Amino acid sequence: MPPVGRMQPRRNAVRRNAAPLACGGALCRGLLGLAIGACALAAAASPPQPAPAPGGAVVLSGGRLVDGTGRPPLERAALLIRDGRIRAVGPAADVLLPDDATRVDVAGKTIIPGRGSEQAAAARTVLAQARRNLKRLADGGVTIAMGTDSGTQLGRWQGYFEHVELELMVGAGLTPMQALAAATGNAARVMGLDELGTLEPGNRADFLVLDADPLADIRNTRRIDSIWIAGRRLAD
Repeated sequence: MPPVGRMQPRRNAVRRNAAPLACGGALCRGLLGLAIGACALAAAASPPQPAPAPGGAVVLSGGRLVDGTGRPPLERAALLIRDGRIRAVGPAADVLLPDDATRVDVAGKTIIPGRGSEQAAAARTVLAQARRNLKRLADGGVTIAMGTDSGTQLGRWQGYFEHVELELMVGAGLTPMQALAAATGNAARVMGLDELGTLEPGNRADFLVLDADPLADIRNTRRIDSIWIAGRRLAD
């Protein structure tokens, strides 16, 4: 877990009149994984492909396939699907294709695993409940502090999801000030890090300088002019 008070977000090259913001513990709880279904990532725009008959077989062939197991990718692979299930996968020359299969050419593309629509729907339900819970807790006077599991799995990057989390907190009903306090002073306080999280005499000089006011729009935390750690400005 990155240390509280060492948020390392992405920088924005646009620079205007800068407004300061304490950077004391903007650490995020990992968000939903990408709910993308099994998909081909196109290297270029693709021509229209034939639509399969309902319940019929479909074969995607000619592309690279990453199966998600950690094994090397298959080149010029074939993926046979029927009734929403993978029935065969392997080198195109080795996969026996039924006569009724609809063929989809994915040459020059890569096929990767994805989460299905049922998982995505369940994740959306969980997120909606989490938002309601957050607002109730905040309204009840419970101290809200951001935590993080950024970097623990694919699709969760340090320095990006912290900003998304702030936006989600405001979307749940917190004010921008409440969200900023949760990500800075509150996060440091609940961790017992008394020298971090607030801009007060005696504290570490860890802070961000922003190009726009985050209290007007929480997304302005992404408009970073400069990052300062221990009183030193980090190089661009």
